[in-house]
Amino acid sequence: MPKGERELMRSIDKTYELYIYLLLVFEELVRVASNRIDIGKEKHFPTPEELKPNLRFVNNRVITQLTIIKITP
Repeated sequence: MPKGERELMRSIDKTYELYIYLLLVFEELVRVASNRIDIGKEKHFPTPEELKPNLRFVNNRVITQLTIIKITP
């Protein structure tokens, strides 16, 4: 029985780690989106969409709160 319990605890730890990494993915996605918006604005001939991009994803309150908390695995 102790071997089964250890395996269960290890699986729970791995699941928690995966959950944390999943939350961290949003921070990286916002960074990439922000960089793409900045690059679009710096073009020589930007389109109207690049001059006034939709910032709903970049300024999302939930994602902002997750980045402020700085979750570490």
